Amino acid sequence: MSRKTFDELREEAREARKEIILDATAKLFRKKSIFKISMRDIALEAGMSAGNIYFYFEDREAIVRELMLRDEKNIIDIFRSIIQIDPEDAKALQRKVMTKESVVPPEAFQEESRFSVQESRLG
Repeated sequence: MSRKTFDELREEAREARKEIILDATAKLFRKKSIFKISMRDIALEAGMSAGNIYFYFEDREAIVRELMLRDEKNIIDIFRSIIQIDPEDAKALQRKVMTKESVVPPEAFQEESRFSVQESRLG
């Protein structure tokens, strides 16, 4: 039986805390605009202090970027599963999904954003 090193355990704990922060942020995004959510709101939802979050993310925008990357990976995994089941359904779904402006809900961008969301078109 292979035993994990202290560094491996510490890294796993760090990643778990990052996931807690990302999950808390995603939950808040379902309720409020990105511009109405503070680090304090995220910390409260995650069950930690706002100062503690800065050990894992530079700022709120870094959390949003990481959340979008994580969700993008999840979407890719879903597409891979669909392709294995039915390639034609996967192509149809891809055409529908990729013609949308963003995977982020429109209500998250109720005010002007410094994020640029590009429309993706696949043909």
